[in-house]
Amino acid sequence: MQSRRNLFLSSACLLLLAAGCYPAGGLKHLAYQVSLIRDGVTTRDELVALMGPPRKASHANGIETLLFEDLNRSTGKRIPLLGRFIGHETHDLVSCNLSANVVTNCEYLEDRR
Repeated sequence: MQSRRNLFLSSACLLLLAAGCYPAGGLKHLAYQVSLIRDGVTTRDELVALMGPPRKASHANGIETLLFEDLNRSTGKRIPLLGRFIGHETHDLVSCNLSANVVTNCEYLEDRR
């Protein structure tokens, strides 16, 4: 009887730990999303619908540049106090240039820290 109880408690704890690893906001993969953007075809509205609101926007010489970013942390990096010593994080950046509300080029950059 005692061993069944221990097995049940161990299974319940493992399930709770595994559930805590899933990101609450869902997954966002900027690298994949960039592959869906077609130069000369994708409009500004389609770009914002796909990527979400830009982090930064600038205009120069008739070219609009939109910057999208996402910070991804490994499970180890999220542990309080220990997180700064273990795990890793990536800072994904996407820079898109638009002319006449149509994407002229997009560039994906990953900065692993």
